[in-house]
Amino acid sequence: MTAAAQVLATLGKGPTYAVLDGARDPRVAGLAKGELVRCLYRGTLPKEVAEAAPYLMRVWPGNEPTERFFSQGWQQAWGVLLAYAGPIKALYRHLRQFLRVRGEDGRAFAFRWYDPRVLRVYLPTCTPAEIGRFFGPIEAFAVEDEAPDTFHVFRRAMRGFEQRRVSRNDPSRLLRTWDHAEAPDRRDPLILFRARQLRAFQERMDERYLDQLIRMLRKQLPLQLTGFPHSRIRDRCRDALTRAAAYGLRGDDVLSFIAMTWTISPHFDSHPSFREIFRDSTIAGSRKLPAIFERVGSRQWIEARRLD
Repeated sequence: MTAAAQVLATLGKGPTYAVLDGARDPRVAGLAKGELVRCLYRGTLPKEVAEAAPYLMRVWPGNEPTERFFSQGWQQAWGVLLAYAGPIKALYRHLRQFLRVRGEDGRAFAFRWYDPRVLRVYLPTCTPAEIGRFFGPIEAFAVEDEAPDTFHVFRRAMRGFEQRRVSRNDPSRLLRTWDHAEAPDRRDPLILFRARQLRAFQERMDERYLDQLIRMLRKQLPLQLTGFPHSRIRDRCRDALTRAAAYGLRGDDVLSFIAMTWTISPHFDSHPSFREIFRDSTIAGSRKLPAIFERVGSRQWIEARRLD
């Protein structure tokens, strides 16, 4: 069974739609055409904005744009799928509500929920009332997973909602359920993003950043990382990343600091000469590594190499 057939079959026999993320790939614009496609942004848009906008598109088995979405964009975060049986105008109005959200501090910001990497983090953080508000008239969402041939289905259940993980080896694994609850006031155009939900996104971003750092280290320091299991490399880099952030390091300085934990010693910064500079609040984060190279002598570097 193809990915398209499995996902669409899981969503049921009713009408199915894709919400495409035009910002993900220039090829998405080629799909976002025709009478069965609607841009979720209103009005006359500049070309650059229109190409990066989200689009609502009807999908069904055997349809050429649908097949292209699955062959080119599935597992590439091109969008999410949903099952909905009502008038498309009502679906369009409902989905537009969530293009902007507000945090607990009242600040409003764009919410790219149609990115599957966002939706699969957001929905599990929702309360029963929040997921009910987000679903509205929708029956189910299908969201790709990072693992190949795997996706998540968030759908209505007997007493509320459920999340299932679907793969070839495990066709329907139940992960989570929500009891029915009254949704918040639907007249409010913005949904509230609680601190816990924002933390979930920050933690996910931190993990992705860590993955990128490890990939760069494997290219730059293959000998130093040889023989270490991935889990140990990850733990060591995560610990170093925490310390680098505490010292106020940013950008390339973070990578340099983590690389030094492999080329010098895991806790080279605990040496008094290094520690004094890293913990000096009068030195800007961008100046701390230059200060290390300017002030620390060769004898201290040798001593730091002997630290565990």
